[in-house]
Amino acid sequence: MNIETGSDRGLQAMIRNINDLDGKKIDFNVNTGRHLSINTDRENNPVIHAEIDGLPTQHFYMNDVARDQIFTHADINQNTAQSLLDRAPAEFCSVINKLWHDSPSDRILRAYDGAPAFHGVADYNVLRGYVSNKFLRFDHTDVLNNIMPLITDGDHDYSVTAATLTDRNMRVTFRSNAIQGSDNRAVGDVMALGFVISNSEVGLGSLSLQELIITLACLNGMMSTNVLSSIRAKHLTSSISCDGSHGGVIPADITASQIQAKDLYRSAVNFLNNLSSDTLQDHIEKMNTARSDVIEDHALIVAPSDPQADDHLVDRITKYLGVPRNKGKTIRQEITNARVQRGYINQPLSRATLIQAVTALQHKNADHAEIWQRNGAKMLAMTSNAFNNYIAQPIAA
Repeated sequence: MNIETGSDRGLQAMIRNINDLDGKKIDFNVNTGRHLSINTDRENNPVIHAEIDGLPTQHFYMNDVARDQIFTHADINQNTAQSLLDRAPAEFCSVINKLWHDSPSDRILRAYDGAPAFHGVADYNVLRGYVSNKFLRFDHTDVLNNIMPLITDGDHDYSVTAATLTDRNMRVTFRSNAIQGSDNRAVGDVMALGFVISNSEVGLGSLSLQELIITLACLNGMMSTNVLSSIRAKHLTSSISCDGSHGGVIPADITASQIQAKDLYRSAVNFLNNLSSDTLQDHIEKMNTARSDVIEDHALIVAPSDPQADDHLVDRITKYLGVPRNKGKTIRQEITNARVQRGYINQPLSRATLIQAVTALQHKNADHAEIWQRNGAKMLAMTSNAFNNYIAQPIAA
């Protein structure tokens, strides 16, 4: 496998981080009514306590992911819950306690054992996930051990373009060094077939391998429009219940009896073997068509020299993609940026320009990269008629 030097350093740093955190993981099986309570410390930070038979009392600070999962499980809007927690922390904790005790449920607490320290208290656990008792643990180390060797030790010629690890997920993006192509009628940039491996340890996404089309000049990627070009393995298994009043630590080696590693390995082999230059050529042709879909109405054209222009175009894009309207300002800026990039300078504003702008947003936030890669694919899959009728239609006088 050929790995670009800079990206290799990023991948190796991510692997070291994963291995370091792996030694600090500890998972608990609890019933909210029997084992959990929540209050605040002296600085009004919420602290969860787990009273589990046979174990010392476990104390947890929460990271943002676990906090939002607790809010969601309680059927409380996250923004509302955070506002109440900020304004009336003790009273809000009482509400959570009542919900836990009046509507008990079995949950898995995914934590780090005493590190990293939150709020200066190193001997407390850090709650990183509050997940269903049906959650199947297939962690990042399992991905590295079962799937990465297929890529690194095989005959496939791929380079790493990005490797990110957040509290929510892990993503590693590869591009082919062999399956590449360009069409000067489109944007003039070399495009490559690629794929992304993603996984979440805290219930915020399946383990997946998904085909990407990557523009090499800017490393923007979009999901392949080939619906068969992905595999997903849900983190779902039979429920782990608390028997009577018992909860406890879930042994780390339970993963071995839960995962279907051979099936996953087989699926990954098939995925890699089915990556085809035909897919890349199909997307190049679609980008060529997208370049021909131009916007004629001046009132819709986003000009770099006119930042105060009406946002009719951006409003239509956000509605079509189904993204919050407050993302419009960022989309507008990326359209402006795209129009001064190679292949778009002095060219009409087209659907290809909008695809370039939308996919550029994947670099803003690693946790949202997949959303914008899918949005790029959605715009690429538009027919010319749909684009003209929905996006480029002139504004009525």
